[in-house]
Amino acid sequence: MTLSLQELAPREAQQLAREALGAEASPGPAEWLAGIAPDCPLIIVVGAALIKRGALDPAHLHTTSHIRVEVLEAFRDGMIAGMTTGDPETGREVLNAVAALQPVRIDDDDFRSAMSALAQRRFDQIMPYLSSLEAAGILRRRRTSLRIVPDLLGDAVWMPD
Repeated sequence: MTLSLQELAPREAQQLAREALGAEASPGPAEWLAGIAPDCPLIIVVGAALIKRGALDPAHLHTTSHIRVEVLEAFRDGMIAGMTTGDPETGREVLNAVAALQPVRIDDDDFRSAMSALAQRRFDQIMPYLSSLEAAGILRRRRTSLRIVPDLLGDAVWMPD
């Protein structure tokens, strides 16, 4: 079965943003979120959640040209903060390595070596982070392969200079 999704109409994007922000929110951030991401409801919802939590300041929304990336990076950082293993900086390094290589085949020696080189740690030190990222819902397993979900987050995490 094939399902075709269309870009949200401006009115629909604004409605989604208003619902995600809550009834008490001013209309400015909702209009702004709808304007930057009519093609990506995930950005609208994540941006609204970050604004509600105070992790994204709506006063700075108009001053940045890379807000989509900033929203996804804040989402990533929030997810990494929820990890149950180790320090967030190592978690970020491991996640960056996964983003660069995904899907990561944890049973393949070449992938293990590449992960170790990118994360600058032995693979046995990386594995608990992979498990924790999977438990946090950032990584999805398919047999012995791991991939970042949503895919859009993987794109934002891995952006080489």
